[in-house]
Formats: sequence, structure tokens, C-alpha cells
Amino acid sequence: MKPRLYKYYPEDFGELKVDVLHMDLVFDVFDDRTNVKSMLRVKTLGEPIEKLELNCRDLEVRAVSCIQ
Repeated sequence: MKPRLYKYYPEDFGELKVDVLHMDLVFDVFDDRTNVKSMLRVKTLGEPIEKLELNCRDLEVRAVSCIQ
């Protein structure tokens, strides 16, 4: 198997139900932690989605909101 340069590639996520239009990430780096604020703008591909699954292994999700 060929070594991977990056940990994740688009094909690792399967078929997406949204198209990512834009992503803003703001990092606050401290000695003991890093806080990241992410603003993700997406467009559905076809039917509206009823749920969003976050792959947040080893992360603490503090808030999630949806603005239409």
C-alpha cells in the first residue's frame, strides 16, 4: 500500500449529501488546549437533509447551530 501524505482524503468520507461552499476556521492555541471555531457553509445535493453526523473522535463539541 502506498504511504499517505495526509490523514484524510475525500474518498474516506463516502458519498456526501452536501457540497461544501466555504469553511472558516479560527484557532486559539494555548499551552494545554486548542479551541477551534468552525463556520461551515454547505448546499444540499438534492433532497433536504434531516440530520448531520459529526465525526468528532477525541474532540469535545461545545455547540452546533444551523442558520438557514
